[in-house]
Amino acid sequence: MRNKKIFDNPPTNLRVYNDSDELADDVFFTVRRLLGTFEFGDLSEQAMRSADSVPSNLAEGAGRTQPQFRHYVGTARGSCQELVGQLKRLHRRTGDSRFRKLQSRAQKLQYRIYRLEKAILKRMEESQVSEEAQIGEPKANQIGEQREPNR
Repeated sequence: MRNKKIFDNPPTNLRVYNDSDELADDVFFTVRRLLGTFEFGDLSEQAMRSADSVPSNLAEGAGRTQPQFRHYVGTARGSCQELVGQLKRLHRRTGDSRFRKLQSRAQKLQYRIYRLEKAILKRMEESQVSEEAQIGEPKANQIGEQREPNR
């Protein structure tokens, strides 16, 4: 079915969720530790919010229908892209290589989230094809006329 739930298990069963949760913690502690004496205000706060948004969206989408889950995965991917840009700017402005390493991890995570999104789409398409095959030949065409019997 198209609206079938994709996961009945908690999001912690997804490796991409666990990795994004770990990255969010690492971003938080790195920003707090390194920038505690600097004033980067909005940028450091935004980086932490973006990092937190990735696992939050994956968790919120898990257990929903496939189209809804795909939407939340797409939102998580967008937050991850935002995080990549923020970490790039933090690295450029501070010169600290830890931000570059976090940026690299975020880029790899973003690609994995993209692959998850594509897998969900493929699963949805396969499910739709399967549904159509189970339904069989329609009894009427789109405008409501009866189909002629096969001869």
